[in-house]
Amino acid sequence: GMAAPKGWRQPTHPDVVPARNAVLRSLRTRNSIETWPFVALVDAQTALVTRSTALMNENKRLKSDLTMVQQENSMLRQENTLMKQSGGNSVLANEKIAQLQAKLEKVQEELTHNYKTQSGDKDEILTLSKELQYTKGLLVTLQNDLASCTTALHNCERDLMNTQTRLGDASASLEVSGQELKLRQDEIDRLREALRNSENECRQLTTRYLELKEKEAERMNEIAQMYEDARALKASAELLRQARDEVMPGAEPGEEEGGGGAAAAIGGDELIGGHDMKLGFTCKLPSSVKKNIVAHSAEVHTIAHNSTGAMLLTGSEDRTVKLWDSRSGCVLATFMGAVQAVMCVDFSSEGTYALGTSNDNAIRLWGLKTGRVQHTLTGHMGKIYSAKFTADSLKVVSGSYDRTLRVWDL
Repeated sequence: GMAAPKGWRQPTHPDVVPARNAVLRSLRTRNSIETWPFVALVDAQTALVTRSTALMNENKRLKSDLTMVQQENSMLRQENTLMKQSGGNSVLANEKIAQLQAKLEKVQEELTHNYKTQSGDKDEILTLSKELQYTKGLLVTLQNDLASCTTALHNCERDLMNTQTRLGDASASLEVSGQELKLRQDEIDRLREALRNSENECRQLTTRYLELKEKEAERMNEIAQMYEDARALKASAELLRQARDEVMPGAEPGEEEGGGGAAAAIGGDELIGGHDMKLGFTCKLPSSVKKNIVAHSAEVHTIAHNSTGAMLLTGSEDRTVKLWDSRSGCVLATFMGAVQAVMCVDFSSEGTYALGTSNDNAIRLWGLKTGRVQHTLTGHMGKIYSAKFTADSLKVVSGSYDRTLRVWDL
């Protein structure tokens, strides 16, 4: 087996061990698939080496036998020579020599065959050696790949542990965030409930405020009616006094205050009816049109003139305010900016500003020289039907459909 990389330690985490075993199984399976073709090659080389060793041993044995046979042959030749010299029996010697010669030829043939076999085995061994060297190189490459895979596996295990640590931290943070979210949601629910209560209270206060305003308006109307009645009574008393002076021109002041006052208080209506006296004002209505001007593209709701009467302001449904020369009837300027219809216009006393009220609940002040909006006064809750500068042009008084009057400090 291969040695473990330096610094590597056996993983103990329960999630790391199964992954490590799976990777090792995969590596072993790949190793077996890639190395099994070389098993037969290694076995064949081993068998050839064993066979070569046996042939070498057999060759040595045959060489030894050949040497012995050559020695015997040499001895027999020497004996044959001696026997020839001594005139002995040469037939037996020749037969023995012939046997030895045959044995020698047989041994020589076996030795030649062994040499050929050994030469073929060497060629095959050389081929197998080359293949073995290639296989060893491939095996080294596979071992290096295995070492790299093991190192990568170790790095993956370390990354996995780091990721699991970060995942644990993230889970803890998520849990804390969930708790905070729950607290925030409870706080939002509480605030929503408080908002609903506040809206209900606001509606109730608004209703009460409107009721109070209605009552105040009714009281103001009553006061105005009383004031008008008082003025009418005062005018009636004055008429009664004048009538009595005409009827009784020599009456004493005391009598006028005593009896006349009583008569005015008691029988004023009868005296007025008796003398058929009526109040009136002299008014001369225009009888002809002096100039007809198409001022706007829609209805004209309001018109106002400056202190000298030389200029006019008109406000229209077309959301514009126009400045006119009253003598020539020419347009001097057109003021834009209103979002809805313009309901009321007015000049400042010094003639530098023009105001216009609109159904968009706003009052706008334009500079007559620049033609631009200088102020936009907002605060009314309904359409603004009327507005006017004070005598010093430092304030504006406005009245709205929301049943309120407002004084604006410019």
